[in-house]
Amino acid sequence: MNKKIEPKAIQKAILAIDFQEGLLEGIEHAQEVLQAAQKLLFAAQELNIPIIGTEQAPDLMGPTMPEWREDFPYDIYSRSSFSALKNAEISKAIEESNAQEWILVGFETHISLYQTARDLIQKGKKVILVNDATASSSIYDYSTALAALRDLGAQILSSEMLIFDWLQDIENPCTDSVLGMLSVGQSDSSSCCSGGSCCK
Repeated sequence: MNKKIEPKAIQKAILAIDFQEGLLEGIEHAQEVLQAAQKLLFAAQELNIPIIGTEQAPDLMGPTMPEWREDFPYDIYSRSSFSALKNAEISKAIEESNAQEWILVGFETHISLYQTARDLIQKGKKVILVNDATASSSIYDYSTALAALRDLGAQILSSEMLIFDWLQDIENPCTDSVLGMLSVGQSDSSSCCSGGSCCK
């Protein structure tokens, strides 16, 4: 029997930051960013990579998108701080996960993702920012944030680069479901079991 090939090396997790409608209004290509993030989170679920979510001041910016909660039922923590690590509950969840590599997606790149990534790096964590699964309302702020994070030691990758790096091998039992999702251009949780059960 084939065994699932786990993502290699270091224990990793995803931090999905602020997928809230109030933050999407000023972002021109928000739907493309959402689609890339959906692909990544779908693959993460299939490969049993943990996901933690945050939302910024939901009373002001609105809650996490309802359809997002349905497709990706991970824990979501509310906070007022821009950096997720300034929130004690989120910081505790991050430490208790034992993950040393954190993959960041969400909104906005130059504010919450930048400050969260900076604080993770200061704590000795490896940070990967997924460049097509995050955005800012200003392209100048977005590009400046990527450059600043690279200078701090973060790795900048695309969603598809990460997904294939996770799969590692065409014989991974998850390959068919994950690549099938990539070929249709969006995740469809009804077409495959969630939580990695299709890949056992």
